[in-house]
Amino acid sequence: MFNRVKISAKIVILVTALVLISVIAESVVSYYRTQRTIHKSYLSKLDLIASNYEHQIDLYFNDLHKELEIVTSNIEFKQMLSQLDSTSNRSLIVRQDLKNKIFKPFLDINSYEDIVVVNDQGQILFKNSDMLADHTLFRNYNNKSIDLKRNDFYVNA
Repeated sequence: MFNRVKISAKIVILVTALVLISVIAESVVSYYRTQRTIHKSYLSKLDLIASNYEHQIDLYFNDLHKELEIVTSNIEFKQMLSQLDSTSNRSLIVRQDLKNKIFKPFLDINSYEDIVVVNDQGQILFKNSDMLADHTLFRNYNNKSIDLKRNDFYVNA
């Protein structure tokens, strides 16, 4: 069949095929380059957003750490904290003083719902509200429960 076609038609078909192949090849290369550029642009925008959120979170926790340092460096707080382990009437008075004098302003300023103070063994020494009742289980950021009575989970602020 190809033998019956004139030479000029063969040349036209050959040139058309070469042009078509080069256009297809350039289109494919251009498509992948554009995809890669869009992907890089998208990743750079996401990186900028993530760094902005990282900065905001870092500022939040730095401010929180400073406020906690101010509260925990208070001499009155340290004295009250040392008296919390006992179950005497003095301990009840100390809990009320902690609740009203130290933690109430801290809660009001920061709009926190509750404050829980635990010792190194994970025992709850003080809780600001009775919402927790006798619960010793809390949730971490993955919504997994944290047993405060376990000794292997300890956060040092």
